[in-house]
Amino acid sequence: MWEYYAQPEGLRLPFLYGFTRKEEAELRNHAWQLLLRGESDGALLSEYAEETLDFNLTDAEVDEITEFLVAARRKQQESWDEETWNTPLSRALASLEQHNILSRENFACCLDCSSQEILDEFDGSRPWIGAVYYHAGDTANIIEHGFGHLAYGVRLPAFFTPQDWAAMSGEEQQKSYEELTTSMVKQVILPILLDHGINVEWSENIVDRLKLTNVTYLARV
Repeated sequence: MWEYYAQPEGLRLPFLYGFTRKEEAELRNHAWQLLLRGESDGALLSEYAEETLDFNLTDAEVDEITEFLVAARRKQQESWDEETWNTPLSRALASLEQHNILSRENFACCLDCSSQEILDEFDGSRPWIGAVYYHAGDTANIIEHGFGHLAYGVRLPAFFTPQDWAAMSGEEQQKSYEELTTSMVKQVILPILLDHGINVEWSENIVDRLKLTNVTYLARV
């Protein structure tokens, strides 16, 4: 799948904008990595140019660079069929949703934010029993290194009424959460990931996320 991440041969920015050839390559490579993650926000490119290359781009220059690279990426993607887009990881996560486990890719910026925001994703479309998700930092690792980490957790309202949960001691609550989460990972999540050809490493401790290898991420731009 690495060929789906490569820049078109001979790709160069249309103008140097005052950059050296080395700086142009650095800016282009950074912008391309953003596009691979589905990020086409010119503000991120402008920030990189200013903070890393000590160069201030005008808004018009940022727009021109962004539009040029987006066009190059879209041209690459024109020939991709649905089988290409439907990666093993995407198929695995779709299967997990059929088992009432909410699944999100490239979700939020970091682990803290994604762990908070995932709670707002539960809706009434299914009797959700839990969730799996990975954030933008994991997406970058998947693209650059071929591995990422998957967070997970059970949805307590699927197993306890508020009254029953409140009646338990803190120790009982923690034990119940650990047992339910471990069971969900072992009985549902791991088998489905493995069935889709994804390699998984896990310590069997719920404080540790699942490490996924042999995975890819593709974003439409």
